[in-house]
Amino acid sequence: MMLTGSSHLEFKTLYQATADRFYLNAGRIIVDRVVERQTPDGGWDFWGICQNAYGDFGFTIGVLLTGLRMYYEASGDERAARQIVQGAYFFVKKLWVESARTFKYANCADWYAGSASLTPLLLDGICFAYRRTYDPKIRHVLLAATSKALEGLERFDPAVARADASGVGKEFGMYVSNAPHFIGYVAALQEQK
Repeated sequence: MMLTGSSHLEFKTLYQATADRFYLNAGRIIVDRVVERQTPDGGWDFWGICQNAYGDFGFTIGVLLTGLRMYYEASGDERAARQIVQGAYFFVKKLWVESARTFKYANCADWYAGSASLTPLLLDGICFAYRRTYDPKIRHVLLAATSKALEGLERFDPAVARADASGVGKEFGMYVSNAPHFIGYVAALQEQK
């Protein structure tokens, strides 16, 4: 079972609204499954996407790490914090493409860097991991990936988005809904150079 975008929002929202530990327990049950399935390299290898092998889609792990962060904030469960840090190291080691300043779409050997438009889905958990580790490599990836993603946002043309049904609106939506969670933190990092 994956900690999907809707499930992590539902348990946290319901728990915050009611303070009923039933909902926090639902989150714990989901996190138990996530902890059981995380691989030693920090990924999850759920999907048969690589030729003759399992692999991970970066965007799904990004959503998962955001859900783990929300659960951690509600519960203080250190297991979730450890999973986030391990997942962030997975991103940096297996999915980061330095020359492109973005992440591979999947960790298969033959998949190359995806569009920087998915980057906002990934950085929430990576920011959390940096706050826990202060690892300079994670800091570098945060700064470089954010810069590249914002360059892509600057190229959005509203007229094209209105006339084009190819998903430009979806990409813009990912920026708008995810960037507020990490952009201020990354901007502060840039000022510390």
